[in-house]
Amino acid sequence: MTDMSEKSKITLWGKGIFLLYGLFVVFTLIIVIYASMQDFQLVERDYYQKELDFQSRIDEIKNTNELSEKPIWAINQIENVLTITFPESIMDKIISGDVLFYKASEARGDFKVKIAPDDSGLQFIPLEKLSKGLWKLKFHWNDDQRSYYLEGQFVIE
Repeated sequence: MTDMSEKSKITLWGKGIFLLYGLFVVFTLIIVIYASMQDFQLVERDYYQKELDFQSRIDEIKNTNELSEKPIWAINQIENVLTITFPESIMDKIISGDVLFYKASEARGDFKVKIAPDDSGLQFIPLEKLSKGLWKLKFHWNDDQRSYYLEGQFVIE
C-alpha cells in the first residue's frame, strides 16, 4: 500500500509542475499580445531636427528672460477658455508667433494657434476640444530683431 501512495504523490507533483509551467506560458502570451496591441507614439516626430535646433531655443529663452514683462496666461474654468494677456511692450513689437498646445501622452491632440491679441492685449482660446490630462503651452513669437520662447503647463480635469 505504501507503494501506491508514493506513486500518487509523484503524479500529483508532476501535474502541479505541468500546471505551473502551463499557467506561466499562458500569462506570458497574454502579456506579449497586450503589449503588441499598444499604440506607442514618439513624443516628437522630428526629434532629430529639434535636437539640432536646441541652441536657438536656448537663445530664445534667454531673450524671453531679459524681457521686463512676459505674456501671462490663465484658465477660466467657468467659460472653459484660456486667456493670454500680452503686455503693451510686447504687443507693439510682435510680428508673428504661435502657441502650441502639446500633450506628451497623445500626439494626435497637439495643435497650434496663431498669436493674435485684440487691442487690449488679450487673446481667448476655447478649450472644449482638449482631452483630460496634462497639457504644455509653448509660446513662440518674433519681433523685428529677436525670437522668444516661453513654456507653461496646465491640467484639464
